[in-house]
Amino acid sequence: MRSDLDPADGHRYRIHLCVGTHCAARGSRLLMPVLQRELQAAGVADEIEVLETTCRNRCDFGPSLNVYPGPVWYNEIDAPAVARIVREHLVDGNVVEDLTIASAMRRKRERDARKAALRASRGA
Repeated sequence: MRSDLDPADGHRYRIHLCVGTHCAARGSRLLMPVLQRELQAAGVADEIEVLETTCRNRCDFGPSLNVYPGPVWYNEIDAPAVARIVREHLVDGNVVEDLTIASAMRRKRERDARKAALRASRGA
């Protein structure tokens, strides 16, 4: 899938919103109208190309949204996250670090560690 941007097409960014099986089960299809509404409200809809894509192979961290150029991989997104991504990344140009895949992976490790500690405390 093409992820490079051609300045001649007028788009500053390209967004891939995953609507694969796992992301869709977690509500990604409901995020498309939110994304479109936020882009319109921010006045940047004509500058952003938005595509629904199939699986992005980060099923444990869905819903998933990629922003190009980059890519910047946003994961575990919901409607408030979409609003932040539009405002902070697409309008202001700043990556929303706490919504990236790295942060999602860190949160998962922390959840897993808490679960393991709880299991250990019950077994002790």
